[in-house]
Amino acid sequence: MIQAEINTGIQLSSNIENSDNPSVNLSKVIESLTSRNKTAIEKVEKQINEELSLLNDDKNQPDYLEKLNRSAKYELKCNYDLWNNNYDEAFVNAEKAVHELSDDIKLLGYRAFWLYLAAYSAYEIFQKTQDPIDKKKCIRCIAEMHSASQYTPWFGKVIVPEFSESTNANESNFLDDSLSLLFENIETSLFSGNLKKTKLKYRKDVTKTLEKLKVEPDSKSNGKNGKIFEQGFQELGRLLGYRSENTVQDSAPDPWWFIDDTKVVVSECKIITEHIPTKYVRQAAGHKEWLMKNNIPGIGKDTSIITVFISNQTKLKSDARTFADNIYYLNQDALYKFAVSATNSGCLKIL
Repeated sequence: MIQAEINTGIQLSSNIENSDNPSVNLSKVIESLTSRNKTAIEKVEKQINEELSLLNDDKNQPDYLEKLNRSAKYELKCNYDLWNNNYDEAFVNAEKAVHELSDDIKLLGYRAFWLYLAAYSAYEIFQKTQDPIDKKKCIRCIAEMHSASQYTPWFGKVIVPEFSESTNANESNFLDDSLSLLFENIETSLFSGNLKKTKLKYRKDVTKTLEKLKVEPDSKSNGKNGKIFEQGFQELGRLLGYRSENTVQDSAPDPWWFIDDTKVVVSECKIITEHIPTKYVRQAAGHKEWLMKNNIPGIGKDTSIITVFISNQTKLKSDARTFADNIYYLNQDALYKFAVSATNSGCLKIL
């Protein structure tokens, strides 16, 4: 039944994606289902039942079903072994299940799960025996689990602290915590209300933010433009899923983005008509200390703080170089182009 429901969802998504106006059709489907439209629900249920009939037909059974059938007996034995704290047998049966699930890309995620149980069993054995061979078994299973975790990123994050040097995951195989957090924040923002209204509001917000980040080359209203640009940079962080904050206190930094729980990017935004002077660079150099001393929630002694100077100007005055160590530079126009691309790609383009 679950497989039939997933297949139906994939088919619905494909139909929406290939339609003339995907965002409008997506809104209609979600609204009809969430409002419990009887006709829409019955239509989807009919599709699910048709998928279920196809799956129950022996002629339409997937190639990997036989692998699952062979693996099942070892999976069952492993579960009983784990329940009874019989980790030696649990490891053996988990390994046998993994062997049966090999050589099929569609089973990678499920295989990663059984590699996890095999690694857990080996770890429990090692805690009892302290035998290096048992430790190697655990490390091997974790390494294989990371390789099999392409479609199940949470398994790619699993390590054993004592074995950390030997079990570092391949970052290309899974999403890191910061990226997962961005997805969560964006989804929360986009789908917190009526999808149709959210769509309109989101596009308006994007348009306003891009206007604030765009600076005309011959602009002379420096103070005003700088404040507007600063607002745009903070809003861009929120649109992209970051926790983006600012303050109006004197000598305080311009907006800062929390990349994750341990890393923060803090900015100094200046829209000016001259080469970047010393006083602005000196201000930027003090932002890290300001954040550390002002008890900002989420910033502690272990937080990594990266300072970025953002400006429409590309050159420093000579005496400003003294204070420029450990400060990154980002050109205003490059940031604007990035903002246009970021707010019109991927999941954000749906709206």
